[in-house]
Amino acid sequence: MPIGQEPGERGSVYTFNESGTTLWTMIEDGRSIADLADYLRREYGLSGEQAVADAVEFVAELAEEGLIEPA
Repeated sequence: MPIGQEPGERGSVYTFNESGTTLWTMIEDGRSIADLADYLRREYGLSGEQAVADAVEFVAELAEEGLIEPA
């Protein structure tokens, strides 16, 4: 659905599930990948390795969409 831009241009609306919303908020607060991974590990019982991989993948997807710029 086009949103709030010049006629003929299309915008996008992004939605996240509960964990995605929490990770997005953490990113907005300047938290690190390690912080995101720690949240995933504690909240979902993931191994440290899997939590880091998931956090890195989430951040990479946001960057690919142009929603964030990696530091």
